[in-house]
Amino acid sequence: MGQSRRRYLTLLGTVGLGTLAGCSGVDDGTSGGNGSADDGETPAENASSGSGSAGASDAPGENGSDANETGNETTPEEPPVARYDEAASVSFVLPNDGGTAHTSPTVLVDASGFAVEAAGERVDGEGHLHLLVDADPVPAGEPMPEDDAHVHLDDGSVETVLDLDEGDHELVAQVADGTERATDITDRVSLVVANDATVTVETPPDGAYLGRRVGVEWAVSEGVSLAPAGGLAPNTGYAHLLVDADAVPVGDPMPDGEDVYPADDGGTRRTVDLSPGEHELRVQVSNGHGLATALTDSVTVSVD
Repeated sequence: MGQSRRRYLTLLGTVGLGTLAGCSGVDDGTSGGNGSADDGETPAENASSGSGSAGASDAPGENGSDANETGNETTPEEPPVARYDEAASVSFVLPNDGGTAHTSPTVLVDASGFAVEAAGERVDGEGHLHLLVDADPVPAGEPMPEDDAHVHLDDGSVETVLDLDEGDHELVAQVADGTERATDITDRVSLVVANDATVTVETPPDGAYLGRRVGVEWAVSEGVSLAPAGGLAPNTGYAHLLVDADAVPVGDPMPDGEDVYPADDGGTRRTVDLSPGEHELRVQVSNGHGLATALTDSVTVSVD
């Protein structure tokens, strides 16, 4: 600050002397030249200083340029969920809204306006189903929760069998994209689960001693029906005879194998050849597409 003040005073002094010289009518070319030289030097220095100030003022411009470059390099954020046609929808085929399930209810959902695919990648116009049990729909764009109230059909299926407690329930079908982000494509039904149906092995009796060829018969209680495989209807399915096998978890496909005898004609009897020893004979009912329900019964027999 002291140096600038001295330059400023020098400039004033020079200007003052020039003014006095003009008033006195003195025309000293040498002096005027020196004065001009002095005047030129000081403004030049000031201009240089001003240029420095301009450089400082350019800094925000450089920063602004950097900011713009950074902004240009930023990738626009993708939407939180895949895009779907406005006509995309889901609707429950089973269970019937307000119906009663006497055993594990079959759930079948119709999808329209988009492709149902297994979870994996996010693709516009593709998604998979979730079944929400007594839970509100997940807000669009949020991840689908992983808990017992949210059944993920990540394999791209539209059908399952649920194991529900007795009582009133509400089911919501909700679509998520391939990365498990919820959409606003939903449907809702309510149902009453009675769980009062049974299947019973009637022959042979539990603990019986038998020959190697054994006929097994069973019956179902009121509230459920047996029918040939292939169709789907509430409280309807067909039986399977399992030899020395545990019950199949509800909703899983019934197994194939030499120790599994499906009565896919909707019948109530099968005959099997058993090796000597003790055996467990189990009957389990599936829905019409072979997905296990909770209806099962078993007896233990000995073969000579």
